[in-house]
Amino acid sequence: MYILFLNVVILVLMIPGLMASVIFNHRSSSSFHLKKMDTLFSFGDSYTTEYLDLPTMTYPDFNNVSSTNGANWIHYFTEAEHLKNWDLAYNSAPIENSLVHQNSNIISVSRQITELFPRYFLQNDTKYCKDKTLYSIWVGINDIGLLVNNQTTSLTSLMHRYRQLISYLYHHDAKNIVLINIPPIDKSPKWAPHDTASRIHDLVKEYNRKLYKMAKSIAKQHRHIRVFFIDAWSIFNHMLNHPDMYGFKNVTGYCPDWRHPEEHGCLPIENYFWVNDLHATTKVHFHFASEVRRFLSEA
Repeated sequence: MYILFLNVVILVLMIPGLMASVIFNHRSSSSFHLKKMDTLFSFGDSYTTEYLDLPTMTYPDFNNVSSTNGANWIHYFTEAEHLKNWDLAYNSAPIENSLVHQNSNIISVSRQITELFPRYFLQNDTKYCKDKTLYSIWVGINDIGLLVNNQTTSLTSLMHRYRQLISYLYHHDAKNIVLINIPPIDKSPKWAPHDTASRIHDLVKEYNRKLYKMAKSIAKQHRHIRVFFIDAWSIFNHMLNHPDMYGFKNVTGYCPDWRHPEEHGCLPIENYFWVNDLHATTKVHFHFASEVRRFLSEA
């Protein structure tokens, strides 16, 4: 279904049982074909990072460093689509450290985009075709976690900085940008048992609403950009609400040591949605990557 909104073409693709992920696309933009893409630059936090060693441009074994119990969605997505994978995401990253009082040693998404990306790719003349390159940003979980009990910065301020970062990419020839909203972290073992769960839920809902509006506005402003809005909140909720469809037997807790489940009276790790109090298992990442692939393939 195509909807003409002023000068922006919006392609809505319904995923059965889920809310719609959306493409915001200026009507003068050229067509998009996932199979024609050959490179992905990704920015974000522990849900995305694969700990790329920039001096050597190599990745460590994800079994030793991943925030899940194996590969994350980036690995599944890029392997399936045969994309060159440049993952600049960093553990615990918010949009901008100073806005949420994050430790200054953390490489925020702001630094990933405005420092690492130009230093290691733009200035080094790394060879990649702009027309065949995707850019993904998945950020917000740490921002919300840091603000829930100390909201000294408004979500509007976060979105303002987020928008600046997208504009930075656009002015360096980014044409296809994937923006992923925050999943339902209020249902994670970290937040669900606490009084703050409802506050987390409300902040995530408002953040996602503002991100959606910003994505639409960005596409309206820039003629040659295509923004893919991926609704992780709905994708995760579908798995949590229909665990039998995905083979999950436990969607509320996690095993203290998934490598040795029998020592803790746990089920094998493939039965769990959560690998720890905030991060999802590799099985969740696999299903999420599959939904992202399906959405982009139908775009």
